[in-house]
Amino acid sequence: MDKDKVTKGVHYTRTILELMKTEAFEGRVFADISFHTSPMESRRNRRTYFKRLGALLEDPDYASQILWGTDYFLIRQRLSEESYQEYFERYLDADDMQLIAEVNPARFLGLDEEYLRPNLRRHVLSLRQNKENLDLSNLAEWVEGYLR
Repeated sequence: MDKDKVTKGVHYTRTILELMKTEAFEGRVFADISFHTSPMESRRNRRTYFKRLGALLEDPDYASQILWGTDYFLIRQRLSEESYQEYFERYLDADDMQLIAEVNPARFLGLDEEYLRPNLRRHVLSLRQNKENLDLSNLAEWVEGYLR
């Protein structure tokens, strides 16, 4: 990637997309869609926005690295978080919404089976090895999944 392009004002989105496809950063660059209210401003904006987002979600180079976000402190200045989420759920299919709101964030946080971070892997291993001596009745859902 040409560092000069980044500093000379090439659109930020393009830079992030380039990083997502760069082998050196594979699976480590994520972008969220948060405080994206421009699609709400007009039908044309909505069509353009969701067409572009849909294309990214269909592209294997990007789909696993897009996260749902709200930037709630900014959203609250314009609408409720619930309204914002309902808007996106109306224009994205359920599978895409699940991908960006559940699957990809789990991967980002290292909670995905395939991408479980080393520190979390050690934690789960310790729980498995010591489960007879521990009270495991109040575990987070993601941990329970690894202990089954």
